[in-house]
Amino acid sequence: MEIEPQARIPDSSEPLEFAEPPTPLSLNYGQPPSPLDLNLDLQVREPPDFELARPSAVGILDGERAAEPERHFQVSRISRSLSDRELRYPRIQAGLTFVGFGALGLVCLLLYTRALHPEFDWEALVSEYWYPYAGLASLGVAGLIVLGRESLRS
Repeated sequence: MEIEPQARIPDSSEPLEFAEPPTPLSLNYGQPPSPLDLNLDLQVREPPDFELARPSAVGILDGERAAEPERHFQVSRISRSLSDRELRYPRIQAGLTFVGFGALGLVCLLLYTRALHPEFDWEALVSEYWYPYAGLASLGVAGLIVLGRESLRS
């Protein structure tokens, strides 16, 4: 088996020619720019006179202040009408939602990481995807805390 020698580039003593870089714009350091270079329009213009089609801000604030006690009364009446017993089921539902979304997210994360990196073991997967794992596990734990608190309340 014969190996053919590769042709070498002949060494030449003449320097290679390179393209000259473009000349930069002249910068006048220490000299203020002339007004013609800046081309600034420094004329002060009067703002146009438009009539406002909406009421003034003072009238809006006065109207809000007048409606504020009514809203406060409505909210306090609703909060007094709901008992602790009536809020039990929404609390349980919120806790179960947290646990469910945490578990569903962990299952989706497991399927995603197993499909993407089948060569990793469990420790490598957890170390690689630590932040999503910790966030979803925390969501599930928060739901369990809500459920435990509700069970101790009754």
